[in-house]
Amino acid sequence: MKVPETITALAAVGALILSGLALNATHEQNKANEQAQLADRYTRAVAQLDQSGPEHLDGRIGAVYALERLARDAPQNQPSVVEMLSAFVRATRPAPVFGKGSEVSGPSCPAPAALGQDAWAALIVLGRRDHARDGGTSTDLSRTCLNGIDLSNLRLDGAVLKYAVLAGSDLSSAQLNGADLNHAYLCSAKLDSADLVNADLAGACLNNATMIYTKMIGANVSMVDAEGANFTGAYLQNAQISMSRLKRAIFMEAEMRNVNLVASNLAEAQICQVDAAGADLSSSNLSGASLAGAFLVGANLSDVNLSRVDFSRAQLTNAVHSGAVVSTPMFDGFTEGQWW
Repeated sequence: MKVPETITALAAVGALILSGLALNATHEQNKANEQAQLADRYTRAVAQLDQSGPEHLDGRIGAVYALERLARDAPQNQPSVVEMLSAFVRATRPAPVFGKGSEVSGPSCPAPAALGQDAWAALIVLGRRDHARDGGTSTDLSRTCLNGIDLSNLRLDGAVLKYAVLAGSDLSSAQLNGADLNHAYLCSAKLDSADLVNADLAGACLNNATMIYTKMIGANVSMVDAEGANFTGAYLQNAQISMSRLKRAIFMEAEMRNVNLVASNLAEAQICQVDAAGADLSSSNLSGASLAGAFLVGANLSDVNLSRVDFSRAQLTNAVHSGAVVSTPMFDGFTEGQWW
C-alpha cells in the first residue's frame, strides 16, 4: 500500500472511532437526561402527594397515577413507588394504640372513617402493579387503623398487614395470597371468598369473623383467637391452626385435609360434614363439639378430650385415638368397634 493510501485508511478508521465515541457520548448524555427527567417526575409527584387539604385532593389523586406511570416507564423505580404509596396510605390513617389489656379489649382506634379517594386510588394502583418488578418490596400497611372499612375485592397479594386493625372491615373476595397478617386484629371482619392461600395469620384475632368459602390452603393460622368464627365451606387443606382458640367456631362442610389443629380449643365447635382426612387434632379439646358426618379417616385424635362429642355418621377408619378422653360420646348408630 502506498503512503497516501495508508494515511487515507488510517484517517477513515480514526473517523469511525471518533464517530463511535461521539455516539457513545450522546447515548450517555441521553441516559443522563432521561434519569434527570424521571427524578423530576418523581419529585413533583411526591410534592403533590404532600399537599394536604380537600382543595388539593385532585392533585394528590393525579400524583398517585403519575407515580404509577413512572413505575411502568422505569421498572427500576417501582420499589420506591411502592414504598411511597404505602407510606401515603398509612399517613392518611391513624396508628393503633396498643395499651395495657389490648390483648383482651383490642388495640385502640378511632371510630371508623371512610377511606379517602386519594388513599383508595393508591391502594388500587398498589394492587394492580406487576409484582414481578417489586425487587422484594411489599405493600406495607402494618400498624394501621383500617377498621370498619370496605376493602372488598381489593388486591393485596403479599401485603404486610401485621398488627393492622381491621375489626369489622369487609375484605370479601380480597386477594391476600401470601399476605402477612401476623397479629392483625380482624375481629368481626368479613373475609368471605377471600384468597388467603399461604397467608400468615399467626396470633391474629378472628373472633366472630366470617370466612365462608375462603381459600386458606397452606395458611399459618396458629395461635389465633377465633371464638365463634365462621369457616363454613372454607378451604383449609394443609393449614396450620395449632394452639388456637376456636370455641364454638363453625367449620360446616369445610375442606380440612391434613390440617394441623394440635392443642387447639374446639369446645362446642360445629365440625360437621367436613373432609378432615389425615388431620392432626392431637391434644385438642373437642368437648361438646359436633363431628356429625365428618370424614376423619386417618386423623390423629391422640390425647383429645372427646367428652360429649357427636360422632353420628362420622367416618373414622384408621383414626388414632391413644390417650383420648371419652365421656359419653354420642354415636347415633355408630359403634365404638368400628374405629377403636
